[in-house]
Formats: sequence, structure tokens, C-alpha cells
Amino acid sequence: MPQSEVRRNAELYRRLGICTDSFAAFRAANTEARTYTVDDADLSHLTPAQIEEQIRLTRILLNRLYRYGSDLRNLSISNPDFVPAPSVDEIGSIVHESAQEREDLEENMKRLHSLDDLPDHALPSR
Repeated sequence: MPQSEVRRNAELYRRLGICTDSFAAFRAANTEARTYTVDDADLSHLTPAQIEEQIRLTRILLNRLYRYGSDLRNLSISNPDFVPAPSVDEIGSIVHESAQEREDLEENMKRLHSLDDLPDHALPSR
């Protein structure tokens, strides 16, 4: 197998691992944020301290969702065979990130991924 293919496959599995980990973190945060529903699913029955805690847990959950969406987007950019991930606007709206900031980051990611497509002889030997 050519080294370029080995590198591409290794990078794919690395990115899949990142997505798996960020999804697990999102699921754990989602479970923790919904724990109050075991006793009573009605938010109006929570005390002010419990509401503050729910706000904190919801922020964590949204941050983990942002991370997972970003990881999926990075995976689909570097591997077009995967279905399209959330859009730049969808991901950015979670954390109030501007579309321009996200597009700049994606452009940099595309440049990095283009290095994977270089033939083996164009890369420095180790």
C-alpha cells in the first residue's frame, strides 16, 4: 500500500476517533443535563439553585454539541465520502461564532488536508 494511502487512512481513523470521543462527551453531558427529569420533568418545580445548575449543565451540553458538530464538519471536509455535516451557520450559532471566523478556519483546514494528497516523493523522508 502506498504511504500516501496509509497516511490518509490513518488520518481518517484518527478523525473518526475524535468524532467518537466528542459524541460520547456530548451524550454524557446530555444525560447529566436531563437528570432532573427522573424525579420530576416539570422545570417549574425546580428551586432557584437547581435552575442555576440546569443553566450551567445546558451551557456544558451546548459546548459539547458545538465540539461534536465541528468534529463532524472537519471529518466531512477531509473525507467528502461522508455525508455533509452541520453547516457553518448551524455550528457557529451554538456559540455565537461569526460565519467569517468559521469560514476562515475551514479554509485553513482545507489547506492542511491538501497536504495529504501530495505524492510520496514530494514529501520529505524521515
